[in-house]
Amino acid sequence: MASKAGWVAVETTRRPSTAPAPNTTVTADSVAKLESHVAAIRHWVFWVGPRKGVTYELTQQSDGTVRIRYLPRGVAAGSPESYLTVLTYPFLNPFLVIAAIAKQSNTTAVYVPGSGVGAYPTSDPHDVHVAYPGVDFQIEVFDPTPGAAPRSSRTGSRSRSMGVACCG
Repeated sequence: MASKAGWVAVETTRRPSTAPAPNTTVTADSVAKLESHVAAIRHWVFWVGPRKGVTYELTQQSDGTVRIRYLPRGVAAGSPESYLTVLTYPFLNPFLVIAAIAKQSNTTAVYVPGSGVGAYPTSDPHDVHVAYPGVDFQIEVFDPTPGAAPRSSRTGSRSRSMGVACCG
């Protein structure tokens, strides 16, 4: 990118006592199990929707960041390999920041359903940052397959079902 924007992570909600402890990882082999883990977090958590043949690895960090990795069946949680991953960061007004970044040279803007905005460095289509107006969480979609992250971030619809907003 031609210029850099300042990034400030701000925790906007409190973690209820029933949520997974900070800096812990849990796994789910079904959407229903993932739903039960996410429901306890009580703030926006984004994903790219259900995928066949995966185990969902959910990690909640002490700063409020939540990571969902899509692990192929048989891959153990905590594997060092890179897989499709969606991170949700508490972030004050990310829509304005990402909209501004999307206008910079060497950046590709991504249409996101539900009035969202997304952007990634044109030279690196592995990592897309997404935001929605009025939602104080930034979404990062990472996929080690070139071009797969932009496709995942611009398909599907936004929903509050199971406390998860689907961005793909």
